[in-house]
Amino acid sequence: MISRKEFERQYSTELLPSSMANYSIGDIWDWKGFIFNRNLAPENANVAELQGDEELLKKLQSIALYDANLPDIDMTDDFKADSSLSIPSLHLNLKGSLDKDVVEGFHFSSIQGKNAIGFNSLISSVIENLKKTNFDKYDKKVRNFEVVTGLFYAGSVNIVVKKEISTLAEIEAKLKAIPDAKINVDTADSKTIKYTISNSKCPFAAQFKTGRDI
Repeated sequence: MISRKEFERQYSTELLPSSMANYSIGDIWDWKGFIFNRNLAPENANVAELQGDEELLKKLQSIALYDANLPDIDMTDDFKADSSLSIPSLHLNLKGSLDKDVVEGFHFSSIQGKNAIGFNSLISSVIENLKKTNFDKYDKKVRNFEVVTGLFYAGSVNIVVKKEISTLAEIEAKLKAIPDAKINVDTADSKTIKYTISNSKCPFAAQFKTGRDI
């Protein structure tokens, strides 16, 4: 298992603050805010879409999801440091039902991914063509923005909490309300309960490359 910082450093990734099932390779994101509160935000556009290349857009949106030979990612400290106790890739917020002090562990496992292999030259050509034919659009919407070149999905999300808490029913109700998710509850340990949520529809992290560098 590796930490979130190790994961980001080793695989040049960024955790996503929001997540949708239709996020795609070639999507455009931007950094908002300043040094102490910088965060990524989706521009709700794809480089192929900006150039009007519907065929490439469909190809990018249909890139297959593959198993990734990556270790589990320990997110415990990050999860407990977030007052909202949210998991964007599951559209889940446990604030009010879970106290961070009872969280014993939180990690992503069975990592899967999508990448731009086989499409890098096409993406580069689209951006270069946009640069030549409509430099103003290129400059305002691509040049200094972040373009997605890889997406990471968690085959399962694991939450371990202390067994002696009064809100277990609330927690389980929220977990069961996640669309299309399979929930496994492990009570074998005498002190903790482990919840495993299987749902890999939405990415939790991405690799980016600045538009001007593609």
